[in-house]
Amino acid sequence: MQRLNCFFFIVLLTPSTRSPLDRLLVPAPHYVRAFLGSLSTQMRIFFKMRKFIATAYSPRYLLFTNVFTTTTLLGTADVIQQSINRKKHPETDWKQAGRMMSIGLVYGPMSHFWYKLLEQLRDTSGTRGTSSLQFLESRMLPGTLWMRIGQKVFWDTLATPFFSAVVIIGVGILEGNGVAKSVREYWQKLYCILLLDCSLWPPFQVVNFRYIPAKFRVIACNCVTLLYNIGLRRAN
Repeated sequence: MQRLNCFFFIVLLTPSTRSPLDRLLVPAPHYVRAFLGSLSTQMRIFFKMRKFIATAYSPRYLLFTNVFTTTTLLGTADVIQQSINRKKHPETDWKQAGRMMSIGLVYGPMSHFWYKLLEQLRDTSGTRGTSSLQFLESRMLPGTLWMRIGQKVFWDTLATPFFSAVVIIGVGILEGNGVAKSVREYWQKLYCILLLDCSLWPPFQVVNFRYIPAKFRVIACNCVTLLYNIGLRRAN
C-alpha cells in the first residue's frame, strides 16, 4: 500500500507535456484556426505597409514619393477623363496619358518645394514648427493661428494659376501646338481656370494647412488634383 501511494504522488507531481495553450487550441474548430491564421497574415501585411509608408514619407524619400504620386495621379486623371468622354476618345490614348504623366515630373517637384517653403514660414497643423526663418515668419505671417492659415491660403491661391499654366501650357507643347499657341489658349481659358481655382482650393487648403501633417500635404493635394485636372482637361 505504501508503494501504491508513492506511485500516485509521483504521477500528480509529474508536469504535463501539453501546455494550457495547446490544450486550448487543439480542440478548436478548423474555422477558428483559419480565422486566427488569416488575422495573423493581415496583421503582418498591416505592419509591413505601415513600415513602407513611414519610409516613403521620411525626409530622405519624400521628394521621390511626391513626384511619383503626382505623376501617377496626373495620368490617372487623364485616363478617367478619356473614359468619361468616349465620343471624343473611343479608345484610351495612352500616349496622351503619358504626356500628362511627364508633366508630373515638373509639377511634382514644384509642389514639393512650394509646400516646403510654406511649411518653413509657419507650421499650422498643430505641431511645433522647426523653421529657422524667424524674421521672415514674423514679417509675413504674424497674428493668430487662423490668420496665419488665411495668409498661407492667400499665398497659395495666388500661386495656383501658375501651377495650372504648367499643366495646360506643358500639355499643349507636348501635343505639338507650340509655345505661342499654348500660351494663347491658356489666356483664353484663364477666366474659367480662376473660377475653378477660387471655388476649389481655398476651402480645401484651410483644412489642409490646419489639420493635415506637413509631410502628407502634397499627397492630400494630389488626391484633390485628380478631380481638378479632370476639370482642366475638359477645359483644354
